[in-house]
Amino acid sequence: MLNAGLFAYLVYVSAVYLFENLTVKVLSVPALLLLTLSVPLIYVSGYGWTEMLFIFLAVLSMVLILMYLKNRKLSYFVSGALVSAMCWLTRYIGITVIAALALVLFIYEKPVADKFKKAFTYGVFSCFPMCLWVLRNYLLSGTFTGGRQPGVYTLGENIELSLMVFNEWFSYAIPEILSASLVYLGLLVLLAVLVRESKKGENSLPTPDLSANLLITAIYSAVLLYTATKTAMDGITTGFGRLCIRFWYLPLFF
Repeated sequence: MLNAGLFAYLVYVSAVYLFENLTVKVLSVPALLLLTLSVPLIYVSGYGWTEMLFIFLAVLSMVLILMYLKNRKLSYFVSGALVSAMCWLTRYIGITVIAALALVLFIYEKPVADKFKKAFTYGVFSCFPMCLWVLRNYLLSGTFTGGRQPGVYTLGENIELSLMVFNEWFSYAIPEILSASLVYLGLLVLLAVLVRESKKGENSLPTPDLSANLLITAIYSAVLLYTATKTAMDGITTGFGRLCIRFWYLPLFF
């Protein structure tokens, strides 16, 4: 019941954010359909796992920080830091969300003095609860995150397993559906490019929204591949294990 509610609220938060911030409002409709019909999200929301909670907190953290950059309301900043702290407490890899959003704050905050101040403040408050937890771990076990066995997969093997996951996600049993989907996606990309080209402005930086999505995806991917190679865990797969949603963020953010 909790995961079902989180899934519903995730869709609601995404809907509000997209309708408020997209230049072409109609593009929010296919985005919400992709989110609502995402197979990994539907799958994990039906179990008493923490995946949906982590996904919800990660997306909400991003939305709150981006809303702060657009509206400059302190309430968004404080809320974003609190939610980010809960995101990291849910899963250790949540640190990647904090790192990415801290970089976004540093890049887009103005003036220069506020870049360091806001990024540092966000990082400190977001990391404080987990710092207490890893300190507790160290006092009890001498390790920050508990004992780990050496990894059983090489980096190359984990990259290959990841590519297999992507291949399964983007393959369909009915070729006609795949063809229609690719044409539809191509039209959306073309529309987005045309809108982008029609906008005139002096700022050459990508939007904070795009930067946040790309940074979270890149940092999350790098840390995931590193931890999967460094420590022993099940292989990256789309099977019916708990690790089937290791790459949940790709269908969500793209």
